[in-house]
Amino acid sequence: MRFWHERFLALGLGSLIAVSLGELFFRMTDWGAPNTVYLFQDVVHKRRPSASFVNRAESPNKVEFNNLGFHDRNRAKTHEGRRILVLGDSFVEALQVPADSIFTALLEDRLRKKGCDIEVLNGGLTGTGTAHQYLLWRTFFEGQYGIDHVILTMFLGNDLSDNSRVLFNDEGYPYYVTPDGKIEEIRPPPSPFRAALQFLRSQSAFANTCYEQVFRRLRRVLRHVRSGGPSPKIGLSDPPQETSWHNSVVGTALLLKRWRKELAKQSIPFDIILIGGEVPDPGNYFNRVFKDTLDGFTLHEDIGVLDFGMNEPMPTSRFWTEGQAGHFNMEGHHLLADTLFQWLQLQRRGICP
Repeated sequence: MRFWHERFLALGLGSLIAVSLGELFFRMTDWGAPNTVYLFQDVVHKRRPSASFVNRAESPNKVEFNNLGFHDRNRAKTHEGRRILVLGDSFVEALQVPADSIFTALLEDRLRKKGCDIEVLNGGLTGTGTAHQYLLWRTFFEGQYGIDHVILTMFLGNDLSDNSRVLFNDEGYPYYVTPDGKIEEIRPPPSPFRAALQFLRSQSAFANTCYEQVFRRLRRVLRHVRSGGPSPKIGLSDPPQETSWHNSVVGTALLLKRWRKELAKQSIPFDIILIGGEVPDPGNYFNRVFKDTLDGFTLHEDIGVLDFGMNEPMPTSRFWTEGQAGHFNMEGHHLLADTLFQWLQLQRRGICP
């Protein structure tokens, strides 16, 4: 009996030493980091303030989030001048480039050089859709940081599909838009195991890296086996049903109209940047339908829409990290900042007289 106790003790100590060395290795080499995402007020996911990690996808970059938890410079609670908030997904968070090279920071620099005391806050979070961005506004930003203008960035390569529970249907993503423009949240039932796992990932670079690199891949394999084919995300195997695309277009448009009305009551302008992206048919068709719907908003809903690369796609080799399968590189962010700066002068003439 004593022999087995000694073996179990040795095994436990050996495992503890191995995990400790793994934790030390990941933290010292920046090959891993604790999970940077958490659930804010039990409503919406966002990054942890002042967290950091090394992004190795597309273009390696040391990412440092600010005091609010965004890929931006630190921000005070209030600002004497005006504040523009830019919301969106990975095209706004832009983990591939330094924070001062993102189009939001470049736009702020151009406005300041013109003599305008305007801050441009980055509110992007990778892997999110319109439902999440609306909840992030309502839960985190609204009434808290003196926002005077909201700009929503939409990437049509995946935003409409991300808004649909049928087209996206990722068990780790909880925010969807219903056909009547409301938010549907699909969360797994709470469990002690899930809570313990989330806590461990938030504290340990070793645990979080193992989870992300091993268990997520295993989950994809199991999902593939169970479904008999690839994940339904954006219909890589089977074309998405037209009804689902139609419902996403209609629901997203209704959500944007409601959002605009809520902002109008606070005298906050609402504009949209549309970034073009190719998806399998019928997605491209419904992207065009959505674009036509937004064009109608410019006439009847007082929503400005900047078409960026939708009608005239940008050259892939010059402005993108990996062609249009990737994200903007530094030159692409400069182009978007210049385009947005000029567009705002025409669309919102009083913003920087």
